[in-house]
Amino acid sequence: MARLNVGEQIQEFTFDTPFEKGRSLEETVQKATKTALLFLRYYGCPVCQVDIRQLAKNYERIPEDEGQLLIVLQSTPETISSQLNRYDLPFEIICDPEQKLYHAFEIKPAESIVAMVDIKTVLKLAKGKVSGLKHGTYEGNEQQLPAAFVMDRERRLSYVHYAKTLSDMPDVDELVSLLTLQKQEPKKKRKKEKEKRNMEKKIINTNSAPAAIGPYSQAVSANGEMCFVSGQLPIDPKTGEFAGSTIEEQTRQSLENIKAILEADGMCMENVVKTTVLLKAISDFGAMNTVYGQYFQKDCPARAAFQVAALPKNALVEIEAIAVKKVK
Repeated sequence: MARLNVGEQIQEFTFDTPFEKGRSLEETVQKATKTALLFLRYYGCPVCQVDIRQLAKNYERIPEDEGQLLIVLQSTPETISSQLNRYDLPFEIICDPEQKLYHAFEIKPAESIVAMVDIKTVLKLAKGKVSGLKHGTYEGNEQQLPAAFVMDRERRLSYVHYAKTLSDMPDVDELVSLLTLQKQEPKKKRKKEKEKRNMEKKIINTNSAPAAIGPYSQAVSANGEMCFVSGQLPIDPKTGEFAGSTIEEQTRQSLENIKAILEADGMCMENVVKTTVLLKAISDFGAMNTVYGQYFQKDCPARAAFQVAALPKNALVEIEAIAVKKVK
């Protein structure tokens, strides 16, 4: 079966929700002028949970008789009903653990996990972590890509979108616009405004940390929400030399450099959600960790630590970080 296009009619099908079996699509779409059918991955997916929360929070913006939303997940009814009550969400979830609808709509998985992740996905993961969301039960195909469709009461499509990445989906504002009967803005204008919202890159520089000595920046701020700090060597910005010869001294200086860069972007160490520690010798891990623990004592960020063959200037340690501003 070929992928669907605008103007085509969706075939009738029945579906199960976490609380009801054998619902009819034809009957369901009669409740509103337009119905959006969003295919996500599964309920335990943190990115999907961020999307579901945002949609629930903004659902009242859609007039009840004009638009409604159905979300398709690879989750079983039991998985969702064990975590949600019947009316916790203002929209229905369609359970498709056997992926029959995903196949019928020709929604293909990504070639790899790496291929389905973009900067918007990273931002959503960071927001989910700050909000306290944790990865739940894995269900279905982990590499499943999302898709979005909008249909009328005759099940005829007015909008079709097959995503290329996990976050390549209409945002809340666009979805609200698609489901309401208000006059639409020109497509070109909407696209331009959406692109502007999607990504704003800002270079972060400060004299309180070592200057970049190559084709990179001390840090890059994305959308004013997230800060990507380059790997910091233990260089004292006042002298341009290493701040000591021990792993403890060098770890402290690397972290002080990260702290200074974050402060230049209006953040602090509490905003850090992920670090990567590169060590010349993994035997230094314990001593490094003792100093590291002085900077992260509560709600510690995710971390990876590796021994590498060599570091620039023969340093003992280099640390990079990703930080995100607090999300309500």
